[in-house]
Amino acid sequence: MNDRLINRMKVIFLVLFGVGVAGVWAYQWFWARPAKACAEAEAWWDNGSRTCARPVFLSDVTGRPVGVKRTPEQIETARTKSGLKREAQVQKEAAAKKD
Repeated sequence: MNDRLINRMKVIFLVLFGVGVAGVWAYQWFWARPAKACAEAEAWWDNGSRTCARPVFLSDVTGRPVGVKRTPEQIETARTKSGLKREAQVQKEAAAKKD
C-alpha cells in the first residue's frame, strides 16, 4: 500500500515539475526573449500589445536639425500655407454644395 502511494506521489511531483519547467521555458521563449531582443535593437518594447517599435524623432519628420528654432518668417509662412489650404478646401466645399 505504501509503495503504491509513494510511486503515485513520485509521478505527481515529476509531472508538476515538468509542467513548471515547461511554463518557465514558454515564458522565456515567448515573453522575455522578444523584449530582450527589442532592447538590444535599441527600440521600444510595449508589453501591453507585445510590439517592438522604433521611435520617430521630430527632427526626422521636419528636416530641421535638433535644437534649431524656427524663425518668425518660417512660422508666418507655415501659417499662410495652412490658411491657403483651408481656404481652398472651403471653396471646394462651397462649389460642391452649389452643384
